Amino acid sequence: MKPRHYIAIAVLAVLGIIWVGPYYTVYQLKTGVKANDAEAIADQVDFTRLRQNLKDQLNAQAANAVNDPNNSPATAMVKGLTGLFAGAVVDRMVTPAGLATMMRGQKVNPLKKSTGGTTEPFGKVRFRFNSFNTFSAYVPDKDGNEIRFVLTRDWFDWKLTNVILPLE
Repeated sequence: MKPRHYIAIAVLAVLGIIWVGPYYTVYQLKTGVKANDAEAIADQVDFTRLRQNLKDQLNAQAANAVNDPNNSPATAMVKGLTGLFAGAVVDRMVTPAGLATMMRGQKVNPLKKSTGGTTEPFGKVRFRFNSFNTFSAYVPDKDGNEIRFVLTRDWFDWKLTNVILPLE
């Protein structure tokens, strides 16, 4: 074989590994959820980025919900409190158990302990590459909305970095 054949095979192998990587990560998350293995789930999640992304998402939703064109002091205080509340909610929600609940298409209630559920994790999932470095898994909830799980690539490793909740 000529050297350029080896290069072509190596390039195809790397592209194949990158293409299969997010599917394998979703499979590992699904297996961890089924086995109630918090450590297996945690290995596939970048909790720091995930928590920050969810806090930003909830803060933006709260800011839109409390929109006052006059920017009164009461509105500023409410926005500040919602920011603190969003942080507390995310810290309670973004745990292996909370993620497992969302992967089943169920809503996480941070005020109650999640009971899990009977539905299959990533049961009726739909996949999509958003770019070379991002991949999404869409899980429908009971209301027909979709919870979007975003995986981000770091070399050959894929991690869950964002969960985009449906707007209510």
